[in-house]
Amino acid sequence: MTDLPVSLFPFWAQLLASTGSVLCLLLIVWRLPLAWLKQAQNQHLLLGATVAVLLIWAFRAGISPGLSIHFLGVTSLTLIFGWRLALLSLAVVCVGMVLAGKETWASLGIVYLVSAVAPVALNWGLYQWVKRR
Repeated sequence: MTDLPVSLFPFWAQLLASTGSVLCLLLIVWRLPLAWLKQAQNQHLLLGATVAVLLIWAFRAGISPGLSIHFLGVTSLTLIFGWRLALLSLAVVCVGMVLAGKETWASLGIVYLVSAVAPVALNWGLYQWVKRR
């Protein structure tokens, strides 16, 4: 995840980030591909990928100091499952990181926007750009 101390952000920024995160999740749930998720094989695939990314983030796996590989997990989730399921999966990962004590509840909105929404948006945008060419 990120090593951003929540104390760097004023309360209004934390509140704004949390509100944005909730709105993002509501949009995702509203347009969730339920037909795809009804198949047990797809559920297992998504849950397995979610657990894999959670483990990568929990152990803060990296190539060298400052060069983390958890964004490769974000990219993989985005390209395999699409942006909606990737963001849903990463929301579960972020909550898992809070429950594991690696992040705080106060920083959850900021961490989700910085570590999940921004990279997924970038990856999906690049994917769409390449797809059109």
